[in-house]
Amino acid sequence: MFQKQGHLKYIFALLIGLYPALAGPAKAEYLLAPGDVIEFSAVGLPELRQRSRVDPNGEVSLPLIGQMKASGLSLTELRAEVKSLIPTKSLRRKTPQGLDILVIDPNEVNLEIADYRPIYVSGDVERPGEQSYRIGLTVRQAVAVCGGFSQRRLLADQLSTPQTADLKAEYRNLWTEYTQAQVQAWRVETEMREAPEFAVDRDELKKLPIETDVRDQILRFEEQKFGTNQTTFAREKNSLAAQVQQSDEQIKLVQEQLGKTQEGAQLALAELQRVQGSYEKGVIPITRVAEERRYTLMAQTQNLQTTERLGQLQKEREELVRKLSELEVGRSVTLSRELQEAIIRLTSIKTRLGSVDAKLLYASSGSQQLQNTMNIAVQPHITVVRKVTTGFERIDANEETEIFPGDTVVVTMPSRFGSPLSK
Repeated sequence: MFQKQGHLKYIFALLIGLYPALAGPAKAEYLLAPGDVIEFSAVGLPELRQRSRVDPNGEVSLPLIGQMKASGLSLTELRAEVKSLIPTKSLRRKTPQGLDILVIDPNEVNLEIADYRPIYVSGDVERPGEQSYRIGLTVRQAVAVCGGFSQRRLLADQLSTPQTADLKAEYRNLWTEYTQAQVQAWRVETEMREAPEFAVDRDELKKLPIETDVRDQILRFEEQKFGTNQTTFAREKNSLAAQVQQSDEQIKLVQEQLGKTQEGAQLALAELQRVQGSYEKGVIPITRVAEERRYTLMAQTQNLQTTERLGQLQKEREELVRKLSELEVGRSVTLSRELQEAIIRLTSIKTRLGSVDAKLLYASSGSQQLQNTMNIAVQPHITVVRKVTTGFERIDANEETEIFPGDTVVVTMPSRFGSPLSK
């Protein structure tokens, strides 16, 4: 019996030794990375409570310590390193009794993660974008926040007849036209506001179901047109404004010259009258009178020419001002007409899209019923892109896969025709 008990004890000890291996590897502790927010606190010292974000260099600024490396460390490792540095630090604070120096107890210092890096969901979901991270977050929960899986690609791809293929082509073309009209409207509105940069709602643009390269090409074309229009208008406006300024300077000079010629003509006329009086008294000869008449006539002629020159310059200036005004008004009229045409196009395309979308939905319902009859489950393909020490890792996932801070969840619905409606 004692021998049997000895065997049982041996087997029990062997099982205990093998338990850690049977239980599987322990879950790795979370490693800090840029974007995480660390909260530093010390017992009884509320003034030391501080939240600091890990910067792009992987460092965090903490009270008493300053900058220190945090990226790649677990919270436990960071706590240990901070507590190893705290005994060399002290806090000086001014009290009513004077300067008080406090020695910080490392065991009373605490570090917590106040906010994790956000996660991102992209692909075939209704509202792709950034989300705040919560502990235990799964793919299913993140997709639910995004409004669920998008069925647009699936509905279009379920169609296989030539008629439905034409509907799909028309559907893509209409979304391309819609995108072009929308970006054009944004460009015209930006020009009407005389904004220095092309204002585009990029988040709204990314939601439009067209190929990325087509969308980027449309955006580049409108950006180039915006730049060309801005440059051309500024060049013409500045040229006319410079000519108006030059006319103002010339008019000012001629006005000064006119004042001098008017004064000269008046002096010449007064001298002629004086000479004629002297001639009538027999003091000077008739030749002197003739000379003064010629001088007076020349002065009056010069005054008349200067007056005509001033009038001509003023008319030229008025013409330049009129051209400048017509340039601005003409641009405003052109932009208003272009915006109106873009809005009309958008309205028309929306109506046509609604019609084609209804046809696609109706046609796809038969395919969906056939699919349900065959009991074929449609499952999205889910990939989690996670940053690791060696770069980025792509993980095949499902709806129950747990997400970690900084992860990007990429959702792709199954497709037999490629991905014509991918975002």
